[in-house]
Amino acid sequence: MKVAAIVTPKEKNRWDNKFYIAINDLYSLTNYLNTFGFFDILFLGYTGEGYELSMDEVKEVLKFAEEYKFKIKKKGKVIINITRNEKKEIKEIMEMGEWCDYFMINRNNLDNKSFFSIIKNSKKPIIYYLSCLSEEKDKKKEFLEFLINEEKIVGIKDSLEEGWEDRKRMIEGYGKVYFFGRDLNFLKEKKGNVISGTIQLFPQLWREERYDLIERIVKKIEEKEKEVRFPEICKYFLSYSPPFVPLIKGDDVKEENLKKLEDLKEFYVDLKRKNKF
Repeated sequence: MKVAAIVTPKEKNRWDNKFYIAINDLYSLTNYLNTFGFFDILFLGYTGEGYELSMDEVKEVLKFAEEYKFKIKKKGKVIINITRNEKKEIKEIMEMGEWCDYFMINRNNLDNKSFFSIIKNSKKPIIYYLSCLSEEKDKKKEFLEFLINEEKIVGIKDSLEEGWEDRKRMIEGYGKVYFFGRDLNFLKEKKGNVISGTIQLFPQLWREERYDLIERIVKKIEEKEKEVRFPEICKYFLSYSPPFVPLIKGDDVKEENLKKLEDLKEFYVDLKRKNKF
């Protein structure tokens, strides 16, 4: 199962100069992914921006996602990222998204009581997004054991760099689904389940399993992540490569970051030309 974690395109209204969810661009992006056989979509992130959207924007995306699920029928799964800092907002998203296939959540800044309550009361199976663990060995083991023993949690997206092999064995040993959350870890095995934001950027390469090229691009992207946030990189990519989602300079990508990304564009365009994709 290869799940595309997609960005949330926006557009500027010329009448009030405010930014709104660009539904047409969401259609373009999902249709483009469908063309290459990718129907499993993660909405509202997790490309690092989902929990930054206002609740009104979340409602717009959920409305689109529900229509998308109806359109694709049984061709794919719809996952909704419900990660927020406030329990009240998470519960609201869960109520609005009860039609989806899975929720995905990261503990983020929730206290223990709120986090465990959300898991227990979920009406949908949950994929937990593992992005950090306590440095204290006992607490780390305790939290992982909670995740894999919780009935509502059916899978774990592991975005940590080190020790993934042991976690994968442990998670799968308990009958849970292990999702690679870091491309370079997936590319070491070149098989298994993955949830990735780069599938939206070059779905042709993912479909054709041209993992050598994917690895080269991903390494370049990870270098850039030291300076520029991943959602900005994704939106920059999508603005000059199909499906050509318009870029809102200064909002999608900060003005000072545009120049930092120019060599990434040159690298990618040159790679496309030489390898004909």
